[in-house]
Amino acid sequence: MSDPVPRLRSSKEARKLIDSYLAKAAANSTTITLTGLMLHCGFVSRQSYYDYLKHDTAIASEFRRAHLLIEGHYENLLQRPGNNGGCIFALKNMNWSDSRQVDVTSQGEKVVADPISIVFEEVQKDA
Repeated sequence: MSDPVPRLRSSKEARKLIDSYLAKAAANSTTITLTGLMLHCGFVSRQSYYDYLKHDTAIASEFRRAHLLIEGHYENLLQRPGNNGGCIFALKNMNWSDSRQVDVTSQGEKVVADPISIVFEEVQKDA
């Protein structure tokens, strides 16, 4: 059985609930978070929230919009001076890669090991 989710009747009601969370966070000078949004809106688990986002409804769209808004806030926090690690973390989570692939073999041609060397190495291992 899945966790209960908020019973909202309209996207307008969802927007009002989301906006009240954002206003409360601003009034208290607290950072907006996905967890804070979920708890404020009545979700009892992250999974029930993420399952709710999968629905193709206007209400779910309001939560997807709020989710993007909070992700944007996180991205802004990561871009503060001296927080290079945070930026790298965010980019990796957006499927960027910081590894470099350098071909140091033979200009892209497949290199096959010398069969005699392979046999010689095997003989040396057994000795």
